[in-house]
Amino acid sequence: MNTKEAFRVEQSLSWAHRQSANEERPESLEREIATEESRPRRALSVFGHEWVPATIFLCLDICCWVLIYGTISSLRQGDFSSQRAGFFFLNALQLGVILQAIFVIGGYSRNTNMRSLTYTAEHILALIAALAISSLLIYVAATFDQSMKPSRSVILLSFVAFAPVSILYRRAVSARIASSFAERAFLVIGSGKVAAEFYRTYERSPSRQQLEFVDTDGQHVGEEIAGAGSPRIQGNCAAKLDNLDHRYSGVILAEKISGVSKDLIERLARTQFQRARVYTLE
Repeated sequence: MNTKEAFRVEQSLSWAHRQSANEERPESLEREIATEESRPRRALSVFGHEWVPATIFLCLDICCWVLIYGTISSLRQGDFSSQRAGFFFLNALQLGVILQAIFVIGGYSRNTNMRSLTYTAEHILALIAALAISSLLIYVAATFDQSMKPSRSVILLSFVAFAPVSILYRRAVSARIASSFAERAFLVIGSGKVAAEFYRTYERSPSRQQLEFVDTDGQHVGEEIAGAGSPRIQGNCAAKLDNLDHRYSGVILAEKISGVSKDLIERLARTQFQRARVYTLE
């Protein structure tokens, strides 16, 4: 969720509240949102949630492919020994196709479960498609310049070697990212049926980040959100929102918008732009 998307979320929350309360948003909040919309995201939030995993995977893919392709090519006597420009062009062409194929299946997203068999199958199929497409492009180019035609065995062996290696380091990095984020929790605002159903759904997901449920009015403090063994509902929602730290990955609103007070809506808007990300169940 980027800044513009976050702003739209806040607008939708505020609009829904105005519909239920039939009130206009204070001018002070309008000015605050206008200011926050143009303010860059804090470095820590971006670092923790957005581009770091993608950058790691991208750098590993580039380094791994260049190393594998260059090593196999050098072992083939005469392969690109006198055509360095052609070697680098073909290397870049294949790498571009590979990166695009992996991007399509979510191979650069932190939210993709790269340790699953489903992703492993998708990754292999994506590389097979990349092999077919890059081979087609290379041999079309070779019809105009025979010096650009590489050995078929070099291409095939490079893809065969790249596939398991790229899967292995994705699994390793994903496990490290998952363990680091598991130490952080989501603050879930809600204590009713919607929040309980969300907890049951979350338990069936592969994510293992902790959930801390907080009641908005204090009526259910101390109760278990979804029966025995589930997290206990905490109180003092306003204080938690005003004192968020790096312990929380974000805030999740698990209440119907019609039941959320105007004061809480404003706190969530400020939280979204100043402290942590705010998500609705939608």
